[in-house]
Amino acid sequence: MRTKIVSVYRKRYSGLVLAAVPLALALCGCNQETDSAAEANAVAVKSSLPSSLNPDQFFPMKLGHKWAYRITIGETEPIKYAEVIRPLGSGMVVSAQRSRFLPLLGESPQRSFRLELSVKATAPAQGPLRYPEGVRIAVIKDELGVFEGVQDVFLAVSRSSRYEALLVTTFPPAPSSYPGSWGAWDAKSGHALRLLFFGERPYTQIGLGRDQKDALLFVGPESASPVRGVSGPVLHFTRSVEPAEKRGGDDSDGSILNQGFVEETYWGLGKGLIYLRQAIGGKTSMTWELVTDLGA
Repeated sequence: MRTKIVSVYRKRYSGLVLAAVPLALALCGCNQETDSAAEANAVAVKSSLPSSLNPDQFFPMKLGHKWAYRITIGETEPIKYAEVIRPLGSGMVVSAQRSRFLPLLGESPQRSFRLELSVKATAPAQGPLRYPEGVRIAVIKDELGVFEGVQDVFLAVSRSSRYEALLVTTFPPAPSSYPGSWGAWDAKSGHALRLLFFGERPYTQIGLGRDQKDALLFVGPESASPVRGVSGPVLHFTRSVEPAEKRGGDDSDGSILNQGFVEETYWGLGKGLIYLRQAIGGKTSMTWELVTDLGA
């Protein structure tokens, strides 16, 4: 096992059937104080975008498409966060999992890793979802363990109210999923949903579910690309994950895992995700850079 689960909270959802109903997304205008100059720049860049451009041109899902990232570790250790939903009796339980990357736990770990992905097949069902557009992603190489412990990886897209793209990951059954009469024989897989990308006006934020511990802000289009060799315009998003809840003032773990983090992501025209920067406490923990786009 290459990740350590350190924080879990549980909620009961009776009769929740994600395959039969649309996923609820909480949408709000960003009420935080924003940099007026940055907002004005986003508006100016947007006005320069050709009217023929659509969000799906920044989120390619063509069958056979292959690409790779160079992941570089920063000045502090990165972490990952997922809200995993598993069956429990007649309802479901949600576990907030904050994990470390095992390759970084030894002495003098390497600082650079490679992640290779491809679009393997169309997917009418994406785990528990039945979104109109979906593909199965093949993880060809994952040196850091970004998808360690994951059973399947999907991208799911809806255009019902706006363009929205989700990352759907499924997990093998866990012992907590065996409360029924037949135990592990009838155990169901768990899954996690994460909003990656959406089409809206700049400075709009969307979160999944009720608590919105993991929210995504669309900063807006920008003319300059952070990746050499990839020209603009690019679309800039900011993911914000809240710190772990302290119970009774207890902070016994004493590690970075209890902290929140932000991830700045940039999406290139015809390229998809070209750059990611995670920061914890203002310090860069890791960056992803698109180094190989093998196309279809």
